[in-house]
Amino acid sequence: MDARSWAGSVIWSNEDEPLLVRTVTAELRLDDQGGRVLSDVGLFGSRLDIRFGWAEVKKVERLRFCGIPILGEALRITLTKNTPTANQRGVFGGAFTFGGLMRKRTTAQMLDFAESKGVKVQRKALFAFSYDP
Repeated sequence: MDARSWAGSVIWSNEDEPLLVRTVTAELRLDDQGGRVLSDVGLFGSRLDIRFGWAEVKKVERLRFCGIPILGEALRITLTKNTPTANQRGVFGGAFTFGGLMRKRTTAQMLDFAESKGVKVQRKALFAFSYDP
């Protein structure tokens, strides 16, 4: 079984609370079946446990904050609505951004992994003013 994991921060908002954007330190794990974003309790009691299969991933995009390479890169992962598992507190649909002070090589590893599972990836960096989904 091929599996990788990375530490960083994740930014997301729930569909039922679109104006409340949350940020926590999290771990992104990718394996043959899909992925999981897992965090401890963050700001305002936010805990994140998103599991997804590769069939639920619409696309993965590479982001660069303000176009300045030294500020790091991030990935925006867009999902279809997935079905909750026993540990999940609801259905997650939409996008989340995983990143921080990641280097281009790190985001390339993540993109390679996702692409090897048949996911549509955007390798050219999109410039963003923030990492909000």
